[in-house]
Amino acid sequence: MREELLLRLGEQTERIIAALWAQVEAGALDEDLFAGLAATVIAAANGQGTAAGQAAFRAWQETATGTPATTSATLPADDLDRLTQAVGTILKDSTSTGMRLARLARSEPINAAQDAFAASMAGSAVVSGWRRHLDSDPCQLCQWWWREGRVWRPDHPMPRHPGCTCTQEPVLRERTDNYQTERQAVSAARTNQRRHRHGR
Repeated sequence: MREELLLRLGEQTERIIAALWAQVEAGALDEDLFAGLAATVIAAANGQGTAAGQAAFRAWQETATGTPATTSATLPADDLDRLTQAVGTILKDSTSTGMRLARLARSEPINAAQDAFAASMAGSAVVSGWRRHLDSDPCQLCQWWWREGRVWRPDHPMPRHPGCTCTQEPVLRERTDNYQTERQAVSAARTNQRRHRHGR
């Protein structure tokens, strides 16, 4: 999946939410109405992100293998409650409201696209793994996660931070000296289980 696609998805949603928030600040739109509108806009953008992630994987697989591809990933369930709650939480705390709304609007569809691409890739029989493709201005954390181009197993989740536009680059039947070992995979699975148990 291309970084430009992710940026476009995030920026488009951010612009819409910023315009709606400007209406609130101008007194032309009630905050309660804004919360519902913002959640609806972001939920729609998440649907676009999911569809874009699925399409990006299909395009990659068809180009890489020369055969038509299908994906089993589905559009996200109605996420309005979670998003309405997230917008409401931001509105309750008046600190940096506009900036926090912009961050939410930008990161949600980016995450949806990345999640859909990852789910499609993990369900593919032709992918043997993936490596991290760094974005055009990678932070120090992303460079560390890159691990000199390590190839990870298809079902290994790619760590991301808010606003991260690094992408997974699928690998076809490729083994390198820098492939994730069985021991590393077991260790990563245990770490993920601990995080989920403790809500992190």
